[in-house]
Order: sequence, then structure tokens, then C-alpha cells
Amino acid sequence: ASPYIVPTSCNEVELYVELQLDNDPYSIRWELANTDEEIYSGGQYYSRPFALVLEHLGSYPVGETYVFGISDSFGDGFHGDGYYKVFYVTSDANVTIVAEGQRFDRKAKTTFTTESNCFGSSLPTNVTLECFEAYVYMNLRLDGYPEET
Repeated sequence: ASPYIVPTSCNEVELYVELQLDNDPYSIRWELANTDEEIYSGGQYYSRPFALVLEHLGSYPVGETYVFGISDSFGDGFHGDGYYKVFYVTSDANVTIVAEGQRFDRKAKTTFTTESNCFGSSLPTNVTLECFEAYVYMNLRLDGYPEET
């Protein structure tokens, strides 16, 4: 089972930002944007040095392009074991890392497009899906306490 939220549709992904903070967590800021505007942002983790932060950003449509940017006001990225990672989860519980890093100057930026693993984002034209009813029958042998079953 996936430790992350798994979308129920092939048309969306669940997006996450993971940060292993260093001793200067208040100097880190990040944002997620599409071509028009900022969608989500975070940072300046004042009271959380060396914490592991996992931010679930929510559901996003497949086939859209996003820009993830991260900045460090001190200009040295993460120290020691610190890092950042941006990834999304598809409906088959596959995790795709789209941005990651540790050392960067004042800013790092990554552009990515979300994709689905369901038939390559859309159904092939030669596939026909059919729905049918199914019945399940169970034969239960009850003991002397059927109300507990």
C-alpha cells in the first residue's frame, strides 16, 4: 500500500513537496505556479530546524505544466543532509520525482508536466470498455450466535 494519497482517476495526480530542513529553515521559501499564477507556497519554517516536512499540495490535472521554485535567502541551499524533493503520485500508486536538490545558489527552478500511467494519459481509440453486473453469492454456516456474525 502506498503511504501517500493515491488518486482514483487517471486524469489527476496528487502532488507533494518533501523538505529535509537544515539549521537555517527560516531562509527557505518555495512556490508552485502554473503559467498564470502562484498556486501554492511555503517556507520560512522558523521553529523547525532539521525537521522533515512533507506537504501534500492536493490534486492536480494530468497534462498541465507547472513551475516549482525554491529560494534560500542566505544563498547556499541546504546544509548537511538537507534536501528538497517534489513528486507526484498517479492512480496506480507510481511515484514520479520531478524536482530534487540540495545545494543551489539563491534560487532553483524546475518546470514539469504531470503525466498519467493509465494507457499513456488517455485510452487508445481501439479499446472498448464494457460494464456488466456481477453477483456474489455467499453460503454462510452460522453458529449458535448468529447475531454476532
